[in-house]
Amino acid sequence: MNCISTKYCKRRYKSLFGRSSLNGRYQAKEAYEIAALMQPAYCYAFIAKVRYYIYKVIRSKLVKMCVHIKTCLFGKSQCFDFLAYMHLQVTTVIASSLVMWLILVHPRFRRKM
Repeated sequence: MNCISTKYCKRRYKSLFGRSSLNGRYQAKEAYEIAALMQPAYCYAFIAKVRYYIYKVIRSKLVKMCVHIKTCLFGKSQCFDFLAYMHLQVTTVIASSLVMWLILVHPRFRRKM
């Protein structure tokens, strides 16, 4: 969807050149820049979501194995606290890096820093 909107905004900006108001051209250019900058972020988020799905599949297999061999610590199953902690840390790093990347790449945000 983002690829379509990027192409549309670019085509719209080029078609408005010289025959439209400055405000209309500015808005079309801004929409194109944001759409183009967000493409790598969407790919990165997609990869993170696929990784999360793989993590959930592996975790469910490990839980079944853990229950099967009856591995329990302190009376309740705490086999995967470390995995859950690591997943939370990775998710936090991914979200933070996406926000920092957008701020560093976008020219208007970079100008205000």
